[in-house]
Amino acid sequence: MSIYRTSRLTTLIVSNRTITPFIRHYTKAAHHDLIEIPRRVSENAKEGLDLHKKHGRGGTDVGINMAMKLAKGDPMPFSEVKHIAEYFPRHAVDNLDKDGKDGDKVSNGYIAWQLWGGDAGREWASNYKEGDTK
Repeated sequence: MSIYRTSRLTTLIVSNRTITPFIRHYTKAAHHDLIEIPRRVSENAKEGLDLHKKHGRGGTDVGINMAMKLAKGDPMPFSEVKHIAEYFPRHAVDNLDKDGKDGDKVSNGYIAWQLWGGDAGREWASNYKEGDTK
């Protein structure tokens, strides 16, 4: 049996079996913090929901659920912000230029992009990568 001290943390190690779950819990604790949603991300999600309702298309059930969370504006866990960050690289080619503002038909890709917080959502969520809780 050993006792290790590190700043404000004192750990009693009985065996490897007891310390491993403790290490897993301690290192993940910061990822359970809630992260504030920027106003622009929330506004983009609301726009995505409005476009989805108006056109009856664009986005999946997962995207719509995420947009409802973002639009509400309540802080969210790191794991959800990371999930948002993972959306954008996969969908960066989905006709995002067809936003309907030039009289063109708005694309499904643009609607879905807005559901996930739009460009502001991509910029915000990309700050929260694996192991990074800025």
